Amino acid sequence: MHHPDRILRDGYPTKKEIDFYYLFINQFLKKLKKLYKKKIIVCLHPKNQDKKFSNEFKYRTTMYETEKYISNAFMVVFHEGSSIVQAILLKKKIVTLYGDILGKSINQRCLMYSKILGNKKVEISKKNLNQDHLSLNSNLSKNEKIKYKKYIKHNIIFDKKYTSTEQVLRFLQKNENLVLNKII
Repeated sequence: MHHPDRILRDGYPTKKEIDFYYLFINQFLKKLKKLYKKKIIVCLHPKNQDKKFSNEFKYRTTMYETEKYISNAFMVVFHEGSSIVQAILLKKKIVTLYGDILGKSINQRCLMYSKILGNKKVEISKKNLNQDHLSLNSNLSKNEKIKYKKYIKHNIIFDKKYTSTEQVLRFLQKNENLVLNKII
């Protein structure tokens, strides 16, 4: 909601949008907590430097620990962002929250991931605010497993022998001329 990309492309959200967003997120997470009897941790985006908004969540919030919590997560609920790659690699159940309230560009990126991965998506909207029954399966469907595997194969450099940093360094070393020519 307060991500710099959203503000740059779509302007600041209105107070009404902000209030509705937090109301929806808190109610949605409350339903998940009740349904699965799991603890909820909200991992804030590092670019969200406005600490006052972390108080809007009725759950524990953290920053700079997303990787740790995704690794241990039962399910990952997200809008969009690069941290989703880890959830895909770990084959976590992913639920995408989307809606016009997030701004046009963020919303499009949310829907892009959901389309590619075939994961469950839930619209942040008034019609879904008081939804009593969540139809979320806690296991990956066969279709999701196939799409995750395809996404990993075609979009993520993945070699279990090396950390992600080592993989990037190895790629840069192997492709030094290619990289330098692209920069120049």
